[in-house]
Amino acid sequence: MTSKDVVLLRGVIPEDDAEPDVVEVILVNNDLAAEGGGASFSCTTALARIVMSNGNNGNPNLLAHEIGHVLGGLHPGDSQEEGFWVPEVGTVLDPSRSSHVPNPERNPASSRRQVRCAALTSTGEECCISA
Repeated sequence: MTSKDVVLLRGVIPEDDAEPDVVEVILVNNDLAAEGGGASFSCTTALARIVMSNGNNGNPNLLAHEIGHVLGGLHPGDSQEEGFWVPEVGTVLDPSRSSHVPNPERNPASSRRQVRCAALTSTGEECCISA
């Protein structure tokens, strides 16, 4: 499976059929090696989706890593982008680059305070995750 295939999987559920308050997780029977085991789309929106390897034995934090992207987190060391935040090094958003190598477990309060995601609340109020 290639990166192009992962992008095609993104369209499995058309956006007009998607549940606006649900983060859909699509599990595939592939390592998704080119994607480090998973990929996130439409991050920080109510139509966010995750595609990840069903065989992620060895990386119990992969889903947490992808959810971090859905919530607006980039990888440590990435350039700041409008509407997103850059976490500290050594946190769950540090990429392991594999579905078989765990991401760090650490998720500090400084990261939780930066979370942004329309999928969490459709009322336009502040995020429902407390710091």
